[in-house]
Amino acid sequence: MKRLLTLVLALILTLTMAVSAAGGEPSSVAYLYTFEPGNALEGEGTKTISELLNAIQVRMVRQTGDEENLYRISLISEGREAFVLTAQDTAGGEYGLSCSLLGNNELRCRKDQLASFLKTIVQVLADLGVLKDESLEKVESLASRAGDLLGRLENTDRDDGNLNGIDMTPLLNAMKRYASEATEETLDPDNTEYPGAAMARRYRLTETDLNGLIDYLLGKIRSIPVIQDELHSGRLYIGKQQITDDFVRALFAAMHGNTTMDVYEDGQGQMMGLVLRLPDLHGLAESPELDGLVTDPEFLNLEGLAINIERTGGEGVYLCSRTSIHLLGFGTELVAITLERMAAEKVSMPKAKKVHEVGELDSTELWKVLKSMGNTIAWHGVDFILDLPECIVKLLMAKFKLF
Repeated sequence: MKRLLTLVLALILTLTMAVSAAGGEPSSVAYLYTFEPGNALEGEGTKTISELLNAIQVRMVRQTGDEENLYRISLISEGREAFVLTAQDTAGGEYGLSCSLLGNNELRCRKDQLASFLKTIVQVLADLGVLKDESLEKVESLASRAGDLLGRLENTDRDDGNLNGIDMTPLLNAMKRYASEATEETLDPDNTEYPGAAMARRYRLTETDLNGLIDYLLGKIRSIPVIQDELHSGRLYIGKQQITDDFVRALFAAMHGNTTMDVYEDGQGQMMGLVLRLPDLHGLAESPELDGLVTDPEFLNLEGLAINIERTGGEGVYLCSRTSIHLLGFGTELVAITLERMAAEKVSMPKAKKVHEVGELDSTELWKVLKSMGNTIAWHGVDFILDLPECIVKLLMAKFKLF
């Protein structure tokens, strides 16, 4: 029974890893996400994070048509297609869901039922005792995020020339909520401040603003299980400074002065970069809020954070966008995500021998449906788990006791 957890994790994690869903032309277009660990983080905890980022890619295909839209999301692990989800969006207002764990079974529900359906799957696992306490909260949160993704795919503007490896919209919306001041400034493209930028949107955050933003961002980061675990472990370092979520909260709480963030756009309104500048941190080592938490005084040379976006075009629909995050003051890179848009092969909905209407089922009724597919899910689930990076297999075994 517990191996049914592989189904819900595959459905939810694959959906939520598509961090910057893009629109598409009236044809088949693919979007491939590749992750690169940077050199800023050190310590034993980086091994797990680097292993995950180096091993995983996410490939999305959007195919639009007059009668239906098809979405194919693949989780690629170490070059192998570990999991595939195909969603059929029909003119009749339904989603058909087929995935590599279900064999020739198809799940169907109305669009407005997708989020509740995913939550019902989580409830099934809770009823069985597979998910409890913190594990239940984590997967419930992921299910909530995944439930909105297909709707975002459908509603995203078709003009997707402004592609980013990381979806900046949530961050910019948060800045608008928390910033005490926001202004715009037109720049000469020949400016030396940010070469090529034609517009700068400037935000100012007070100490209170900044702490509200940090709480929001840490909540987002902690929703990623592997990273959350390492932030608690004490095994992450920048230089000799131990990095934990408690240290990050205490550091920003101890800061005095305003923080600024500038967002730069080119002449076409495409985001080129973001620069977050912190107040001077020197002298904070003796701050009561940081008592015993500063393990490396050199860390207080941190000046802020920069996000750079580099785009290159090609033939047809091809576009490559590399988004990288850097630590100012250290000259190091935290992470980079590359998004490649390219022409894709035509996709089709796999033929199903049996269609299950699941939108209105409660957890007891859904369990009966899943139990009827138990052997199929278990069989394909073994292949799925064997294709995952070792760090994820360990996570599944430790957190959810699959075996």
